[in-house]
Amino acid sequence: MKTVKLMLVLALLLPSVILSKQKDEQFELTKFDDTSYVLIGKEYGTNVGVIMSDNGILLIDPMPGEKALDELHSLIRDISVLPISYVANTHSHEDHIGGNEYFNSKGATILDGVNEAPASASGIKKMILRKEFGVDVVQEKSHTSQDYLYFHSASNVLFVGDVFDNSWHPTFYAGGIKGFTETIDKILSIGNQNTVIVPGHGTPANKEVVKAFYENTIVWLKRVSELNKEKLSVDQIMKDDQINEILQRFNTENRPTFIPSKAFRRFIERTVSIVSSN
Repeated sequence: MKTVKLMLVLALLLPSVILSKQKDEQFELTKFDDTSYVLIGKEYGTNVGVIMSDNGILLIDPMPGEKALDELHSLIRDISVLPISYVANTHSHEDHIGGNEYFNSKGATILDGVNEAPASASGIKKMILRKEFGVDVVQEKSHTSQDYLYFHSASNVLFVGDVFDNSWHPTFYAGGIKGFTETIDKILSIGNQNTVIVPGHGTPANKEVVKAFYENTIVWLKRVSELNKEKLSVDQIMKDDQINEILQRFNTENRPTFIPSKAFRRFIERTVSIVSSN
């Protein structure tokens, strides 16, 4: 498929699905329907999912920060007086689990361990979420060794965590090229062409945006591999015109400075490690 710049594809983004959007001090709220919302925490940029059923509320990926968590709790209470029954995480990084203890203290059951969850716990989580919220859970290995995808079929919304980050460069380190490809394929196979894909960070997207993200990542991997085979240093790769052009394809927000030099270097170093092992 022809490589597509993500910023162009974002112009097609789901105007009929995102029904309401409002800004608050710490959060931006998007409503998909009466049972499904996402609150974007401005400090961490984490997309926090809120799914409701007659049994209560499921919270996905509450980020850390006591003041922000108080506001998050208050916003959820404005949406619904139902109890926050469960918290689930897409993966175990602090910007996605940092609010777990806070909501546990409010009475929520945490469905994930901080690190590796045993198979039995994963099975129980899948059963609870399917039965009580109509949420299907898929486990993959891409961004981390245990990534979870959560699909709420009633609202046709899929929460995918940092497997797909719509505000940053791709981070496919735990699963390598194979794990990344398999996980993207799984995302594209869930739901239908109108499914809303909620990334770990950045604007909710459609499947065309995810496809472009994947294609641009493959182009990135290929170019780094070529330069690595030519024995170029990381400093030399950082100065390559094609590398810099490809990097900007992930700059969907058109930020003047997309990523700091240190992060750019680390992205190249990690990519070299991945392509060298294949």
